[in-house]
Amino acid sequence: MRAWTLCALCALLLAACNPSPVAPATVAPTAVPPQATATAAPPVTATAPAATRPPEASATPQPPATATVAPSPAPTQAPPSPTPAGELFVREAGETLDVFARRIIPDGMQLAHPALEGDFGPGAGNIVMLFGETVPGPYAGWVLVPEGEAYRQYDLPASAHLWSWAEWEVQAVTFALVDTDARPELLVLSDFASGSGPHATRVRYTWVYRWRAGEFQYLAEVTDALGSAFPARAVFERLSELGYGPLEGTPAAGELRLGENLGLTYTAYTETGTVPYTYTLTTRTPVLEGSDDVRVARVNRAILALVQYEVTGFKDGLADLPVGAPFAGTYLDVNGSLESPPGTVASIKLYFHGYTGGAHPYHYARTVNYDLATGRMLLLDDLFQPGADYLPVISDYCREELLSREISLFEEGLVPVPDNFTHWSLVAEGLQITFNEYDVAAYVFGPQIVVVPYELLQGMLVDTYPR
Repeated sequence: MRAWTLCALCALLLAACNPSPVAPATVAPTAVPPQATATAAPPVTATAPAATRPPEASATPQPPATATVAPSPAPTQAPPSPTPAGELFVREAGETLDVFARRIIPDGMQLAHPALEGDFGPGAGNIVMLFGETVPGPYAGWVLVPEGEAYRQYDLPASAHLWSWAEWEVQAVTFALVDTDARPELLVLSDFASGSGPHATRVRYTWVYRWRAGEFQYLAEVTDALGSAFPARAVFERLSELGYGPLEGTPAAGELRLGENLGLTYTAYTETGTVPYTYTLTTRTPVLEGSDDVRVARVNRAILALVQYEVTGFKDGLADLPVGAPFAGTYLDVNGSLESPPGTVASIKLYFHGYTGGAHPYHYARTVNYDLATGRMLLLDDLFQPGADYLPVISDYCREELLSREISLFEEGLVPVPDNFTHWSLVAEGLQITFNEYDVAAYVFGPQIVVVPYELLQGMLVDTYPR
């Protein structure tokens, strides 16, 4: 999610008493056909937004003041459902999906979206069930996977951003190729209303899940990169822009290596404007150079897409500022750097520094990690062996290191869940984790960077990375 959007939501977040994550974030589509099949290209028509959706609007990008920031309780997982994970369920003859779902979901729950059957993850004919105590509201989810004459139940993992106080509405469920195998991932589009009057908006998330090592995994960094893309067609387009899914085109023969046949340069751009306020926009976009191979073109498109997305958000935010607001010196500066050493993995960090009114400027970073050998965008989980419990190790090390800096920590930002470790890079010394302002500490302490030594992760890393 854009950092300026998070800033705009700060007051709302602080007003919530317990911003704790709810049970597994899982959602189903509003207009998805009952039978969706996996194809090499994302099924753009697999789902459609509700017909009465309010128009997209941007929240006023006001960074929160440090004086009001205080650590909130560490997020906790929602209570486990009464039905144990892994239970077998039999669908009765002639039973519709919704009747089947209502019969087996936990007592006191109602469907947050019609049950959906689709081909994704572990195979064909899986059933997605999303449910909650109130609708709209927070929800949890199961996927039932065919097993003989029955279905085996698997939980969809929780997201720390599926806030329990928000009136979530599941708008769509669909499937798309996100990683490089032939099995589509499960995507759940949901949102809730924020604010009122002329600045009312919909806060949108697309939760992304893939099947690996016999369980569903929540891909927090893909959800983060997708931002507020909506509807499903826009989500598919953004996935393609960001370089997820199979590589299009045929790579040239030979190995691509940073420091040998590839280097990093920058494309500079400056813009000034006066509508609706005087602003300055300066971008210095990283570009890999040295080859026109499809793999290089793909990572350059992904970097440019991230920059353009944030620039668009900045301009949209300006248009949302109240008329006559005393916001002088509004600006956005974009820069980037190559974090990884010479080799076949490109870890690039983008820096965004801006001001759109409020007590102080804002700063945040995003990362791009790309395997030049395979032409694929890397996920943090790709670095580790299937089933490796690496997040607690990373979390514990980061906590110990940050405590040594004598800063007041926001413990919720170090809970070992995927949402807290979406900005990472492969550097020479280890796995670099970047925490933006307010992730683990107040604004006054600035962003925090921790490098987890590779030696600490030995036994969990796959042989392929780092390299």
